[in-house]
Formats: sequence, structure tokens, C-alpha cells
Amino acid sequence: MISKSQKKRTFGLVLSLIFLSLLACFAFYVNRNVQLDALYMDDLYMWSFYGEQNIFEFSFPFRTASRFRPVYWFLTYLQMAIVGANVRGYLTFNIITNTLLAYTIYAMCTRISGNRIAAFLCALCYLASRFSYYQIGQALGFMETLACFFALCVLYFLYRFLIAGSHDEAFLSSRGILQLKLSEKGCFFLAIAAYVLVSFTHERYITLVALFYLVLVIGLLKTRKRCRKANFSDKLIFWIIPAATTAVIMLIRFIFIGKSIPGGTGGTEVTETFSVSQTLRFCVSQVLYLFGVNDGPGYLCAIPWADTPANIKTLIKLSAFFFGLIGLGFLSSMIIDLKRGCRTDTAAADAESTRSAQQGAVSADTSPGAGILKTIDYCSVPDTSQLDCHSPVNERTDHSISCGKRLFCRKLAVSLLFAGFIGICILCSSITIRVEMRWVYVSFAAMQLFACYMVRGIETLCRASFKMKTPASAASGCDRADHYLVNLAGLAALIIYALYVLLSIKTNVFCRGYINNLYFMEGQNRANNIACETIHKFGPEQVLGKTVFLIDTTYEISDFYCEYFFRPFDPEKTGQGSILVLVDTYEAAQQYLTEHPAETTPGPSTAISNGNITERAIFLTEDRATGKYIPLNVVN
Repeated sequence: MISKSQKKRTFGLVLSLIFLSLLACFAFYVNRNVQLDALYMDDLYMWSFYGEQNIFEFSFPFRTASRFRPVYWFLTYLQMAIVGANVRGYLTFNIITNTLLAYTIYAMCTRISGNRIAAFLCALCYLASRFSYYQIGQALGFMETLACFFALCVLYFLYRFLIAGSHDEAFLSSRGILQLKLSEKGCFFLAIAAYVLVSFTHERYITLVALFYLVLVIGLLKTRKRCRKANFSDKLIFWIIPAATTAVIMLIRFIFIGKSIPGGTGGTEVTETFSVSQTLRFCVSQVLYLFGVNDGPGYLCAIPWADTPANIKTLIKLSAFFFGLIGLGFLSSMIIDLKRGCRTDTAAADAESTRSAQQGAVSADTSPGAGILKTIDYCSVPDTSQLDCHSPVNERTDHSISCGKRLFCRKLAVSLLFAGFIGICILCSSITIRVEMRWVYVSFAAMQLFACYMVRGIETLCRASFKMKTPASAASGCDRADHYLVNLAGLAALIIYALYVLLSIKTNVFCRGYINNLYFMEGQNRANNIACETIHKFGPEQVLGKTVFLIDTTYEISDFYCEYFFRPFDPEKTGQGSILVLVDTYEAAQQYLTEHPAETTPGPSTAISNGNITERAIFLTEDRATGKYIPLNVVN
């Protein structure tokens, strides 16, 4: 006979598979217009190393690169090996990996919020974001996916570390998908491991070391004053490890690339371009990005706020309003918790004294508030008479305060964690010469996780706010743990968050329609066009070995791109001599073929059904009206 717990696990697994399938379908649908038919710019440059180096040389270049990202490079080498010569496979690969990341966010959110609906909405909002343009539409977008995953793991495990042993941990462990029973140390060291991985994926996230000390300071402030010194001594290793880990990361970077300070974007150096005023302006710009306002030029944000239609502006403002309502509700719940705690301290003490006198069992513990805790089942805290300054950190909190105050402190601590993470991510991507939307993606994902936490913060308000208290809960100011039910405020918060997500999806999908305005998209679209008129039209076996002429083109293509363009399509990684050649006229192309008889290797003979392909060459010319390359008919 199947037990109830087994049925519950089976149901949870089936539900998770359903949500994963829905996320995958949504990801492919929302990215249906994204095109990646050829590698160009950074993608082709990265592939050139893959085509000529083994996995060790590719992942650990010694003094030959300006950056050091071994985790990303190692996994990228595997990505390119998996995709092989099927260049269009990079798009599918990126959508699948981003879907898996969205499901990871969903799983984290179920643990943070205890609400599958809110978690699913959070994952949908992540997938629909306009910030994903690079993660999906470029082969190197895999880097942003990896960095986002590892950075969110740092946040998630530090969250688990912060609430370890609390009622939140016990309650959510029974409702979340990630039902990993981790100790306080386990959470901390997993966060350190994720920090190392994200630092060697993108050097920008080395700054997350500050988040560890923020969490440690919060933990220190949560303890009673007389125990803080003992707390610091017991956890000295926690204070040392983040700084030591960062020092080792810097040392390894110095050994491999000759410098430890991360460089800026576009080949610049942060030490040369840093400006306080510019950094502050970029920080404000990223905050606006988070709330739907494209505060930047069109070549960086696709469609600036000034060019956004009035109806879309209205929807963006409305979505920001709904998010603000969630924040206001969460802040109100904190104030209610704090006021209830202040109001019930004296009443709870009197009630406990009366009950103890009636039972003839007056407690021998004279510490302030010791009797109060014996009635607080909601918080599941031990009797302070059994505690000393060497008890675990989560048992050293000041138990003389009421449950309401502890709820307030817990919400405040978690809010500081999320705010710190988002702030660090914004700051570390604002110190260079520009702000690109893809850098805001991590902050946006964390913002959605925090929104789900705020929804739960409103949902789990003590039922005393809406219903009559039981005698036991009257003394503590809140209900028992088994009365954790969705109340009216929680349902309203969930509905408001759903409206925010729907509006966010609508506005982000609108902005996706202008992605071609981004600075690198002209080159990428032309590369896609060339590939569609050659490799994808005739097949690699008919193209490789031929010279492709671009006649009378206005777009400049470097010698590197001309030489390497067709190599990713060749399983042998050589391109078999195929190159791009830019000429002014068809006669110049014929002269080039005469002067370079050994430059190309003729491909297999084929019946000529299209007038622009011969035994040795393919001829394309630019249509000035559309900017696209079209066949030049040279064969009658």
C-alpha cells in the first residue's frame, strides 16, 4: 500500500514535470523570432580558439588572454563540442539552458515562498524578460546563463544560511522542491563554492564577497549583546574564508593573466575610466531598467523611453505600481509584526505568570522574558534557561522579545540580504563605460525572488490580524505553526503579483520586437543573411571549398571574419578553404579567381539550379533597399 508521504512526493514530482514542460514551451514560444544562423563578432572569435586548441589550452590560457574565466571556457568548449557544425543548434542549446535556469529559479522560489503559483509566475517573468536577448541570440550567451545561475546560488545558499534553524526553514523544507537538509555550515560552504564558480565565470561577480560579510554582520546583530563576542569567536572561520577565497582568486588571476583587477568592457580598464558621477548615473539607470524603463540610448536598450509608445508607458507605470503595492504590503506586515510584539510583551508575561501560579509550577528562571517563550510554538524556540553563549547561533537570539518582533527581525534580515545582492550586482556592472541590458538580468531575477518572498511575508501574517486568536496564541501575539494558512492579504498579494507579471511579460515582449536596434545586431543579421544564402540554402557539402563573393557591399567585414566565417560549419573545423571576399564588381571577382587558382578547393560537382553558384564560387550582391545580400545571377 502506498503511504501518504509517497503519494505526496509522486504528486509533487508530476507537478514539477508539468511546470517544467510549460516553462519549456513558453521559452521556445517567446523566443520564436530569435535567429542565430551564423557565428559573428565575439562568437566567431571565441570559436576560433575552440577550432585550434584542446580543452586544457582553451580553458586555461597562460598570459595570452586579458580575462580569466576557466569555468565558463571549460563549459563553453563542451557546448561547442556538443553543438558541433550545426550552428543553428546554439539557439536551441541556449533556450534549453535558460529554461533549466528558469526552472531552478522556480525551485528556489518554492523554497523561499512556499507557493508554487508565485514561483511559476516568477519563472515566467524571468523567461519573458527583454534582458535575455544576449543569452538566447548569441552563442556566448551561455556565459550570462552560467553567471546568473552561480550568482543566484550564492544568494540562495546565503538565504538558507541566514534562516537556518528558524521556523521558516522547517516550514519551507516541507513545501519547497529543493528539500535539501543542509546544516548552517553546509549552506555557507555551498555559497562559497558557488562564489568561486561565478568568479571564474565572470570576474564582475568577485564583488559578491561583500554579501558574505553583510550576512555575517546581520547574524551577529541577531544575537544577544552579551553573546556577540562568543558568537564571533565560534564563527571566526566564517569571517576568514570569504576574504581568503577572494585573495586566492586574485592570486590565480594574477598568475594566469598578469593582473588581478578585472578589466572594463570594450577593452577598457576600470582604473582609467572610473567616474563616481557616471557610476551613480548608471546605477540609477539600472534601477529604472528593473522597473521597465529603458533609460539608455537605442543601440544599448533597443527602444529608449522617449520613443516608447504612450500605451506601453502606461502599462510599465502600472506594473511598477503593482510591484510597489507588494512592497507596501510587505512593509505594512513588518510594521504590524513589530507593533504586535511591543503590544504583547507585557500581556504575555502576565498571562504566563498567572498560568504558572495556577499550576503551582513557577519557573526558577528569572531571566527577562523566559516565561514568554514557553507559549510561542509558532517560532519553535527553546527555553532560554537551557541556553548559553556557546549555543548555536540561531538559539542565541534575544528570546526576551516576542514572536512578532522576531518575525520583524527575520523579514528585515532577509530584505537586507536581497537588497544587498541586487545593490552589489548593480554597482559592479555600473563602474565601466556603459550599461548593457544583459547585465541587469541577474538583478532582475533576484528582484523576482524577493517579490515572491514579500508575497509570502504578507501571506504569513499572523491570523490574529483577521481571526480570533486561540488562548495559547493570545499570549504570544501570533498563531501556532499548524495555522499557517493563506489569508485574505496573502491572496490579494498573489493576485497583485500575477497582474505585475502579466504586465511585465506584455511590455518585455513589446521591447523584444526592437532588439534589431542593438549595436551588434546589424553585423549579426548580415552574417545570418550570408549563411542563409549559402550554407543553409545549398548545404555545407555544396558550399565548403568555394569562395563566396560579396559584390558591391557597403558593410565592412574584417579579414578575420572573412577567413573564419565558414569554419564553424565544417566538422573538420577548417572550412575546406571557403572564405568571404569583398569586391566591387563581378569582373573583379573573376579577376580574383584568375589570380588565386589555388586559393580554394573545388567542391563536389552539382547540378546548377540557381544562377549564382558555380563550381568554384558563389556570388552575392547587396540589395540597397533592404540591406540584405541576394543572389547575383551569373549563370544562364
